[in-house]
Amino acid sequence: MLTTEVFERAFASLSPAWKINTRARYRTILEKYVNPYFSKLQINEISQKDVDGYADGLAALPLAPATRALVLVFTQKLFRSLPEGSPDLKALKFRFPKIPKRQARVMPGADAEALARGLPKKGTRRCVGLLLALCTGLRLSELCGLRYSDFDFVRGCFRVSRIYHRVQAEGPAGKTRLVFEAPKTLNSVREVPIPPNLLAALREQAAGTDRYILSGTAAPVEPRLLDYHFRRILHKLNIAPTHFHILRHTYATRAVETGTDVKTLSEILGHANVGITLSLYVHPTLEHKRECIAKSSAFAA
Repeated sequence: MLTTEVFERAFASLSPAWKINTRARYRTILEKYVNPYFSKLQINEISQKDVDGYADGLAALPLAPATRALVLVFTQKLFRSLPEGSPDLKALKFRFPKIPKRQARVMPGADAEALARGLPKKGTRRCVGLLLALCTGLRLSELCGLRYSDFDFVRGCFRVSRIYHRVQAEGPAGKTRLVFEAPKTLNSVREVPIPPNLLAALREQAAGTDRYILSGTAAPVEPRLLDYHFRRILHKLNIAPTHFHILRHTYATRAVETGTDVKTLSEILGHANVGITLSLYVHPTLEHKRECIAKSSAFAA
């Protein structure tokens, strides 16, 4: 059996567990990187030398370390999921690149305040939605998927249980489609308190339970349109252009700065684990380090 056929069978066995976007991304990796390299080899001939050569070839391409790591992770998954009767390639080692530690970009304090003032709490549904994202760290896809049935105005909270986003379609490159899906991870399904300053506005705008909060109708607002609306508002308020996701980073960073404990913040954001929150948003200042040193060295005074 051809190597590409073996990989295709492995892909088919793995893909039911993947979300639509993940499946499309891995399909692209299979066809763009994996098959072109390994199709030259018989499946039973693949050795450690070939895997090392594959990693070296990827390193020579203009790919970010995180992208190379993703390609290698997927290839390793394939090697560990080959159909019955195939050679055992599980022992082959993959060399993963070091990925630089990320630090989230946030909106400058003055810009965040100008945005909060410029988005009237009794304004359009989209303005209230943007304020909700600024005050809770909602992802764009989560905000676009919110319906009034997700809100409990008595308890003062809402539930994130679906996302609405554009995904890469399998097939011709560049084709995309809009889909509803479950959130990114199990932790992303969560209850979030409604910000007190937005409770009245959201309650007044509430429509039928099947209506989306950004449109007030049974039709959701497309994420790209909301992002375009967001950029227009930034332009109108003379705030430097940026991407929607900065609202999430800005909320999280401000929450840490004002003393929110990391475990609570992690649950509000829907992170898979506290480590993600710590690595992205908790960066002690020199002044805070001085305070810690002063406290811990008091016994030596």
